[in-house]
Amino acid sequence: MTEGEVQKAVFEDLKARAMPGVVFWHVPNDKSSRRKAGFRAGVSDVHALHRSKFYVVELKKTGGRATEDQLEFIADVNHAGGFGCVAEGLPEALGILETWGLLRRAA
Repeated sequence: MTEGEVQKAVFEDLKARAMPGVVFWHVPNDKSSRRKAGFRAGVSDVHALHRSKFYVVELKKTGGRATEDQLEFIADVNHAGGFGCVAEGLPEALGILETWGLLRRAA
């Protein structure tokens, strides 16, 4: 499964199983975005807000690794009081979102 496929599957699960009140989104962060105001390297793939708490997940395919910019963004979110991490593969990503209470448990 590619990183893009993991991302697509995660957002499909969020659309189908998000807990009531969860707001989630993706920030486009490709090369064309670098010249736009407010660009920041390393922004995570999944952003969510629920019950006044902010969450980010950097998605990686199995065996993938986060960049220094991605790790710095996650550290900044955690330092600011949010919750952020890297998820390797779809099962880990969905497990994290369930553990955080953003997704209903799969049947």
